[in-house]
Amino acid sequence: MKKERLIIAGHSASGKDYLSESLVKMGLKKSVTYTTRPIRNGEVDGEVYHFVSLDEFNIMESNNLFYEFEDFKVDNGYLWYYGSTNEDWDKCNLFIKTVRGINEIRKEDRDSCFIVFLDIPKDVRYQRLLERNDNNDSVNRRIESDEKDFDGFLDYDLKIIDEDFDPQMVFDLMD
Repeated sequence: MKKERLIIAGHSASGKDYLSESLVKMGLKKSVTYTTRPIRNGEVDGEVYHFVSLDEFNIMESNNLFYEFEDFKVDNGYLWYYGSTNEDWDKCNLFIKTVRGINEIRKEDRDSCFIVFLDIPKDVRYQRLLERNDNNDSVNRRIESDEKDFDGFLDYDLKIIDEDFDPQMVFDLMD
C-alpha cells in the first residue's frame, strides 16, 4: 500500500483523468470531489465528481466537511464550486487538484504528498478539448484560465511534458 498521497495537477485536457484511472487500477484510492458544476455528457455522478446543488454544497461547507474548496467563474458569470472532504483526505491517497487547491494543503500535510504536474503542450490540450465537445464551457476560456492559473506554478515533485506519459512510472516514484 502506497503511503503518500498523490496529487495530480494540470491544465484542462492534460490527462488528469487518464492518469488517475490508471493509478486506481494499480491500487490507489481516489477522492471524488464535490462540485456544483453541471454534469457533462458521459459523466456518472459519484465517479469523477459528486454533483450537488449550491445549497447542498453550502450546507457541507458550513458543517466544515471540506478539507479545501474553491470557486471558478465561468463565461456566463456563474460560479462553480469544487471541494474535497476531510473524510477523503484521511482515507484516500489519490487526488486531482488545481493550483489553488494545492495551495490549501496544510503545511503539516505537504510532506506526505507527491505532486505531479501534467504540463502537456497547449496545442495537444486544445485539440483534446475540441474533441470533447463540451457544451457548458468554452474551450478558449479554459485554455486562457489555465495559462493564468499555472503561471509560475512550482509546487510539484514531478513535471510531465510528454503527452504519451507512462502512468506506471508515476506509480513507481511514489513511496
